[in-house]
Amino acid sequence: MNRDELHNEIIEDLGGHVSDGQLPQFLNVLTILTFIGSGLALIMGLYNLTTVDEQQANIDLLNSMPSANFLGPEFTQAAQAALDNIYLLQGTGIIAAILCLIGAYLMRKLSKTGFFLYIVASVASVAVPISVVGFGLMGMMILIGAVFTIAFVIMYSVNFKYLK
Repeated sequence: MNRDELHNEIIEDLGGHVSDGQLPQFLNVLTILTFIGSGLALIMGLYNLTTVDEQQANIDLLNSMPSANFLGPEFTQAAQAALDNIYLLQGTGIIAAILCLIGAYLMRKLSKTGFFLYIVASVASVAVPISVVGFGLMGMMILIGAVFTIAFVIMYSVNFKYLK
């Protein structure tokens, strides 16, 4: 089996051979997963904006009991930095989630604009938090979460050829 035959077999397994204007199965699944993930991100962003006082109380509690903070003082400093910039972080997260939702909707309509909108939102959803909290422990946690974002960008890129 040569490379082209293998490629075609893989594409067929992913629901690739579709007629014009038809939504490929793989793209359908990706957009549904994006609707779920971005919807949850939107809800969590709104929730985090409504619980600022509770979050500050939790950080204060960790600071008052250093032995209870097994992650160390770097974690509470990063958490405080994130809380100090909560409107920037959560605002960016909410906007990114909305843009991802719109991008997924447009990709369901086979629009390339949706793909580019999704890419911009994905980059912002990782770059802004890293720029605020840095590359310490929390930054590494953000980068680990970014693995899913990168995976989705790659999977959407595989489906780019179906977009108009």
